[in-house]
Amino acid sequence: IISSIGNENKKSDKSKLSNVTTSQTEDKSLAIEVLNQIIETFDEKFVNYYDHTQKIILPLLQFKANYKVRAEAAQTLPIIQKILKTANHGELINTTKIYLSELLAATSKEQDNGTLGTMLDCINELIENYNVKFLAGNELNQIFDTPRKPQVFYLTPEANRELAKVLKEIYYDKK
Repeated sequence: IISSIGNENKKSDKSKLSNVTTSQTEDKSLAIEVLNQIIETFDEKFVNYYDHTQKIILPLLQFKANYKVRAEAAQTLPIIQKILKTANHGELINTTKIYLSELLAATSKEQDNGTLGTMLDCINELIENYNVKFLAGNELNQIFDTPRKPQVFYLTPEANRELAKVLKEIYYDKK
């Protein structure tokens, strides 16, 4: 299954991510989903294959043709991290750092809101799975100080009123 997933990402020179759904992209997405189930089923017995698997999965975070492939690839990373933790594998810390860095890079390019949400959930899961502080200050800077275009969100007047109500309840009504 792992080698059938492949990475056809190099065929496209476009820098913009898109969403083209073909039988090939559907098959690729389904293959990653099945792979995730296999990894979860075999648990720590899969640890010998994690390196080969991540070499295929990590580039798929940037797969240009289809958002489902990117989302499924993102969901693989916390699963691999869990088996490394269960197996008490020596590469757990470095692997987690790599996964966080790769996911953050992918989120900066992602245009599909659903896939972006999935990637952010996976980042959260990676951090929660490894519940010990393992990043030094300079490592945090390397991961999080990547230049990103600032995003501005504008709220509608109704959303502003709703936000004001929630903040009032949190900060003033509970005192």
